[in-house]
Amino acid sequence: MSDKREHCRVDAKMLIGSRLLQREEAASAKSRIGTREAGAPEFPPPPVQDDPRLNEWLKLLHTKLSGLLALHASEKKGAVEMKMRPVNISAGGIMFPPEVGYKPGDRIEIHMELPMKKPAALVVIAEVLRVSPPLVCGSFINMEENVKQKLSEFVFFREREILMSERM
Repeated sequence: MSDKREHCRVDAKMLIGSRLLQREEAASAKSRIGTREAGAPEFPPPPVQDDPRLNEWLKLLHTKLSGLLALHASEKKGAVEMKMRPVNISAGGIMFPPEVGYKPGDRIEIHMELPMKKPAALVVIAEVLRVSPPLVCGSFINMEENVKQKLSEFVFFREREILMSERM
């Protein structure tokens, strides 16, 4: 039996939201790494402490809170609503339960927050390949190499988490 997949896939839970792209915007839409939204408060990093473990935790908390504040600011501006959902994801595509129905051939914009040590916000463009309610399967398109790299990092990070949890 031959496996046609180019990329490793993992199951995860993440903040995700999507919207249908109109024909005019679908032609020029590109995947990208999200940036801090205008209007999101910027807080300085925590002061350095004597305990290196405490420093690591404080940096991690700062990163996560900054990401959540940026996400909150973007949602207030009317961006795509994101909810915590189960996904199956690779650097080449995604399967997830969307809020609305899509059909094969639709081009969609997917907003997601990759739950890593340093969370990353991505906006990816996908073409819907298959719909098996309640799930939609899509292939990422118009993707820059840095976005694909970030997705690959997440898959590796998640595989490592899964292996570590199985050892315990």
